[in-house]
Amino acid sequence: MPLPHRSAAAGAVVALVLLLLAGCTGSSDTEPAGPSPDATAGSTGPVALAELPVRRMAVARAPFCSVVPASVVAAALDVAEAPAAREDTDGDRIRLGGRGQGAGRDVAHEHGCTWRAGGAEARAWVAVPPASRALAAELAGSLRDAPGCTGLTDPPSYGARSVGVACEAGGATRVVRAGVLGDAWLGCSLDGGRGVAAEEVERRSDAWCAGLLVALDGTSAPTQ
Repeated sequence: MPLPHRSAAAGAVVALVLLLLAGCTGSSDTEPAGPSPDATAGSTGPVALAELPVRRMAVARAPFCSVVPASVVAAALDVAEAPAAREDTDGDRIRLGGRGQGAGRDVAHEHGCTWRAGGAEARAWVAVPPASRALAAELAGSLRDAPGCTGLTDPPSYGARSVGVACEAGGATRVVRAGVLGDAWLGCSLDGGRGVAAEEVERRSDAWCAGLLVALDGTSAPTQ
């Protein structure tokens, strides 16, 4: 059944999802923000998505960069120390596209964070509009149909109507996972950089997205 006509906000969210897949960088006047000391205090090591009660978890549609543990970011990027985050919040003017046709700026309708180290990049974003069934279907479809992307094989759930894809470009693999947690559309991605095996990026992205969800939900990591 065709989707209803989407709002300008929903359209902007879909456009941003596609930009994240393409690896284009956004920019805003927001200063980089590192994880807070409190965010690292309760870290217990890597958690796998399959270990989490994902369908019972929820996240807020609010800024979140400072609550993501530094250890989770560092492990995702395979570095000793997590870099500061670049934060985009609802209403920021961000760059859409790079050069040429389609370049310009638009208003973000998401809360997003990006961490970069070397050639690796970890991202996370929460859409500001509530995740209606129609919006979730549209966002999931935009991921599945993105050029250069293929669905992961039997990925663990990342909430209701979840999707997981691996995208290849320029000799690098980007793994993206997203789904509905509560009334929020949460997405996370990991680009391992050139030369890093796709299997390694997928493995690290599982721990990255799981650690992110634990931080945003407030759930303690499963005991061993």
